[in-house]
Amino acid sequence: MDNTIPSLGIFTTDENLLVRTWDSWLEGVTGLSLRDVRGKSLKDIIPDLESRGLVGKFRQVLNQGTVEVLAPLFHRYLIACAPTAPSRQFNHMRQRVTIMPLRDGDRISGVLVSVEDVTARLEAERMSDAPASDPAGDATPLIRAMGDPSWRVRREAVRGLVQYGGAEVTAALLRTLQAEHRDLGALNSALEALSMSRVDVFPALAALMGDFDADLRIYVTQVMGDMGDARAVPALIEALKDPDANVQYHAIEALGKLRALASVESLMKMVVSEDFYLAFPAIDALMLMGDSQVAPRLAPLLKNELLRAPIAELLGKLGDDEMVFPLGALLTEPDAPLMVITQALVMLRDRYEDLYGEGDHIADLAARAITPAGAGNLLDKLPHVTDEETRPLATVLGWLQGPAVERALTRLMGCPTVRNEVVEALVRHGGRVTLLLTDQLNAEDLEIRYAAAIALGRIGDARAVMPLVKTLEKDPDLTIVAAGALAKIGSRAAYDALLAMIGHPQPAVRQAVISALNSLGHPQMPADIEILLDEDNPLVRESAVKIAGYFGFANCIAQLMKCASDSVETVRRAAVEHLPYLEVDEADHHLKKALRHDTPHVRATAARAMAHMDEKKARAPLGAALEDKDPWVRFFAVRSLCRHGYADFKEHLQTMAASDPANQVRIEALKALGCINGEAAVPFLSGFMRDADSDIARAAIEALGEVGPPHAFPALLAALRTTDASLRISVVRALSKSRTREAVDILQWLAASDNDEAVAAQAAEGLAGVAMPEAIMALVNLTVDPARRDKAVGALARLRGEHVDVLAEQLSHPQWQVKNAVIDALTRMKHPNASRYLIQSLDNPEPKVRLAAVRALGKLGNRESREQILSMARNDSDLSVKRAAKKALEKL
Repeated sequence: MDNTIPSLGIFTTDENLLVRTWDSWLEGVTGLSLRDVRGKSLKDIIPDLESRGLVGKFRQVLNQGTVEVLAPLFHRYLIACAPTAPSRQFNHMRQRVTIMPLRDGDRISGVLVSVEDVTARLEAERMSDAPASDPAGDATPLIRAMGDPSWRVRREAVRGLVQYGGAEVTAALLRTLQAEHRDLGALNSALEALSMSRVDVFPALAALMGDFDADLRIYVTQVMGDMGDARAVPALIEALKDPDANVQYHAIEALGKLRALASVESLMKMVVSEDFYLAFPAIDALMLMGDSQVAPRLAPLLKNELLRAPIAELLGKLGDDEMVFPLGALLTEPDAPLMVITQALVMLRDRYEDLYGEGDHIADLAARAITPAGAGNLLDKLPHVTDEETRPLATVLGWLQGPAVERALTRLMGCPTVRNEVVEALVRHGGRVTLLLTDQLNAEDLEIRYAAAIALGRIGDARAVMPLVKTLEKDPDLTIVAAGALAKIGSRAAYDALLAMIGHPQPAVRQAVISALNSLGHPQMPADIEILLDEDNPLVRESAVKIAGYFGFANCIAQLMKCASDSVETVRRAAVEHLPYLEVDEADHHLKKALRHDTPHVRATAARAMAHMDEKKARAPLGAALEDKDPWVRFFAVRSLCRHGYADFKEHLQTMAASDPANQVRIEALKALGCINGEAAVPFLSGFMRDADSDIARAAIEALGEVGPPHAFPALLAALRTTDASLRISVVRALSKSRTREAVDILQWLAASDNDEAVAAQAAEGLAGVAMPEAIMALVNLTVDPARRDKAVGALARLRGEHVDVLAEQLSHPQWQVKNAVIDALTRMKHPNASRYLIQSLDNPEPKVRLAAVRALGKLGNRESREQILSMARNDSDLSVKRAAKKALEKL
């Protein structure tokens, strides 16, 4: 795993360019501490900022919300300082600088600036023989080299031009694109260089959209889609009218890549026109955009035999519960795409489960929508599908009822690719399939018997108890799963059979039996366990100790003490584990004795158990256990020390964190320092964030998260410079514990811009966890980006009810897309106050917002809105809203 730390610093300012944060890397390279710069104007800290024309870059970010980059070849640096390593070519550090907006609701409240030291890289490039080495020379040879027959020469030319940069080079690249676009080598090299260029080439590209040559227009639309620049959207929408169908096709693809919601209406027209060459990519683009409002408008196209398959897929990805019936009805059509339909229905069910926790609602609707003829078509298809296709087909069959369906599902239990789906389906059928499943306990195929036992346990029908008891006794391959099934059914009729097996030679079987007995809670158990604690068989004694300790049977305390000194180690371990819960002085004596003198396994168990012992009594024994020879004893001793909060072991814990031979002990010592020593541990913990072992680095970050702001914040900010995404996720989790404005700013930045999807998603969840008004506003702002919208809305939907009012304030946002995202989040919250704000949105002047509110209230079944929706169904000025209101009334 690559844990390289780039030479990178980060600072933030407010809207007046007064510095708010300044990290340790910047302190090191500039000699200015956070205390020196906080609250001061950036112009005072960088005296030549205005004379070099850089203030305008910052104003552009603050006024327009753009992201600006200062390239080292042109601007050289932002902050004049010496290179971190000696350089023969540069007196000042060469810096790549990125300036990003920080938002507070609708307002840009400041900037976040990253400063990267690229001196060494530029120096190495200058000293190499590559074409990119001399940015001061003539770029013409590089431009000509893009048409070279050798791809290696073309590659080096592209690299050179990207490093060369500059307006003249960009213009030359565009001329090449225009003049040489029929030369594929030159064309592809020019496109690659343009897409990688740090110069704004968009205006020149947009001008080429009017060129007479259709091939050039095609390639320009491709570049626009790859650049990810939202400014391209109007030009691409206009390209949908291009006289050349190939230009239209690539414009559609580019709009899909950009997730350009502004193009939805234009794309809808292309789908409805049924020009199949353009309709198919338009459907794909609409799916990428994720606008659920297109689904009901496209549902009628299921009647079109050529379009029904992609339309069905779109309905599965974007539709709501109203789409279940048209999809179900399609199953009866001749030559219907059965597999596409079942996949769409399963996708729709999964979405409803993820968004609203109502996947069963879709399943219930499908059971009503699919006719016997449709079910028959699915059953006929079953023998002819691939393993991949079996899952959605079996899932949908599981929503249906009838003997034929139940028999088909039972036969599928032996198929490993769909076993989970089949079990889920059979559980939905409940007691109707109990006898079918008990018959399968005798099947030759072990996997079928296994699946049948699991399903019977989840159904919980008492008729399955005796067949499962028989399986428990006579089928050794199913002993564990049968015991688990009996535990879930909870019938005391299984008590004697289970009790007879607590001495089983396999540990996993014994544990399953113990869990089952614990779930039964039979009144005879205390007396029986008291007898079994004196059994000659140590396996029986061990199991009896676990049961007696779990329940704390008063009649068994004396024997539990005796078992703490048992001649068999496993019995002693089981007894020692439960000693703290007995609350008698003799138990403390046995526990301390075990920690000092027993075997390593028992000592480790005793160290773990001491976390639940009286704080004063545990201090000395645990301190001594830190010197134990066994690493797991030390590990659990550290963990128990942390549980008790003994701050006076700081030096010992630091030594263990730095040099203990066992990694797990080092990790636990770092975590303990963060928990019990607070801000005093920050300097020590910070030294481990760059550890070559990512587990150690992660533990240090986690410990700093426990310390929290303001003391740990600079160190956590510095840790974000790691290229290891898993460590950045750890930093995000640590920051998420901090309810500070600084933490919100960084989480917002990561959620919006981190190139690792998992880091961005965790940052969004972190903002929801912080749940300050600023964090909620940050999440709302993320919904503007189509690529981040779903994660942001999902995080908003998980806010608690007390945050509804803050979220609902954004229903006044100027962008309808943001209002609809807020409506989506409020709908998923299912809170009474959320419904009140949804009702208020019925009066919104924007038809798309009213449409979203009507559909949301229909989904929630909110009857308070009935009269208003009835009025909208009759009088709303927008036809789509009127139709949605009529459908909502049917539900209400």
